Amino acid sequence: FSEMAILGIRMSITSEPFPKTAVKRSKPKRPTLLETQAALGYLLVAPMLIVVFGLIGYPFFLSIWFSLTDRLLASTDYSFIGLGNYVDLLQDPIFRRTLLNTFNYTVTAVIFKLGLGLIMALTLREVNRFRRLFRAAFMLPWVVHSSLSVLARVVMFDSLLSVITWLLRVTRLLDVLQTIGVLPMGDRIPWVGKPHLAMAAIQTVIVWRGVPFFAMIFLAGLMTV
Repeated sequence: FSEMAILGIRMSITSEPFPKTAVKRSKPKRPTLLETQAALGYLLVAPMLIVVFGLIGYPFFLSIWFSLTDRLLASTDYSFIGLGNYVDLLQDPIFRRTLLNTFNYTVTAVIFKLGLGLIMALTLREVNRFRRLFRAAFMLPWVVHSSLSVLARVVMFDSLLSVITWLLRVTRLLDVLQTIGVLPMGDRIPWVGKPHLAMAAIQTVIVWRGVPFFAMIFLAGLMTV
């Protein structure tokens, strides 16, 4: 009997489930300022924003405020006059002429850059032999230093040693352009002495220097298609 009792007690003990213990879960740790991705990004950009605002933003808004006053250079006494300065500018014929020249210069240069840049990009994409050589040659106007470009432009548009005048004379186009009134009569063409010729010369230089950059952008887009 004693053995049977002991066996029953053992079976009851082993069959009885173990008591469940509560598992304590630790609270999630709050990330610090440097561990938060958004906060860290703002923290890293903050010095640059301060510098940009100090060097560009503050002078920009200060100049707008000064434009609404009658303050002169190095003067501390001034008063608010509203849009009076802007009204005087719009009534100035020199300012209106400058505004028209800027619009003409910008629109014409951008149109030619886009058109010639696209043509150059399409041409460079179809070239197979000596591709790198042609691409490097087309990029030279954009890569060459500005000082060298200025010297080249001085020679090109010089009234006595102009290369463009020599080419027009060799190709017999100079007589045609002088006959129809595009260029003034004479052996020397004042490329920078006449308003319309000076504008054309400046636009030619800007287009010549900017077309390779536009072509590179177009070519990069065409190569990904």
